[in-house]
Formats: sequence, C-alpha cells, structure tokens
Amino acid sequence: MHRHAAWFLALPLVMMLMAFAVPMAATENADAIVGTWLTSDKKAKVAVARTAAGTYEGTICWISDPLDATGTARHDTENPDAKLRAKPLVGLTILSGATFDKKSTWDDGTIYDPQSGSSYSCTVKLESPTVLKLHGYIGISLLGRTERWSKVEDAAASPAPPPAVTSSPAAVTAPTVTP
Repeated sequence: MHRHAAWFLALPLVMMLMAFAVPMAATENADAIVGTWLTSDKKAKVAVARTAAGTYEGTICWISDPLDATGTARHDTENPDAKLRAKPLVGLTILSGATFDKKSTWDDGTIYDPQSGSSYSCTVKLESPTVLKLHGYIGISLLGRTERWSKVEDAAASPAPPPAVTSSPAAVTAPTVTP
C-alpha cells in the first residue's frame, strides 16, 4: 500500500511535466516548413519563411520560364485586381497567413494561384522532411485541390564550387632568385 501512495503523489508531477514538454516539442517543429520548395508541376520554387507576426508565407523565388514572348519578365497577368497585374511573378507572395496549429500542420492560410488569379483557403501539412502537402479549398476543406511540393536545397546552404584548376603554362610563374 505504501508503494501505491508514492505513485499517486508522483503522478501529478509527471502529468505537469508532460503538459509542458508536449507544447515545447511542437513549437520546435513550427519552422519545419521554412525553406525552398519546388512546386508539383516543377515550374516554380517557393521560399517559405516565418513573418514577424509568427505566420508563414511563401514567395516565388524562381520560375522555369521567367520571360514572356517579348523577352520581359512574366507578370501576374491573371490577377483580378488590375493594379496588381504589373507585379512580376518572381517575388510574388502566393502563400500567406499560415499559422502553426499542431504537430506538422499549419492552418488558416491563403494560397494564390497566379495561373488562374484565384485565392483559396489553405492547410499545409509536412508529410516528411522533404514533402509539403498543400490543400487549397473554397468553403469546406473536403472540396478542393491538393498539391505536394518537394524541398530543394537552399542556394545559401550549398557549398561553394571548388576553385578551377588551371594547367596553362601562363598560369605558372617561375620562382625568383635573389642574390
């Protein structure tokens, strides 16, 4: 009986420690979507970052076909707001307002499709460290479209290329001899 009494006294302490440990573990994962992601059609890369307000946003940082037929940068020509149609696609924020809700899920976001000019409510889920699942919808989340983006290595994190090796005789200098 004495052993059982000790367990009941320790149980509230254990539960209190667990209550603090679970939110801390979830918070550590909040920035797991930060980085550069290749869209499912492989036509764009989106840089996801945390804003000062603590929400997450994604900005197009690369497109596979950056110039139109006239040789100028592609713009957000399908935007329903005529004033925004002159904005270049590279640098355009297409994911905004996503908040970390629970382990590996970000809710309450909005995703913009520059090909159609439409915006949708969005839920983001990290399926694995290299796969981001985005579900855009209007109204209820049962209806909508899901895409999976692949994480790509950030250019800033890439190692510098090795220095070029020159075998040209002009590159070799003879040692100088001083008397």
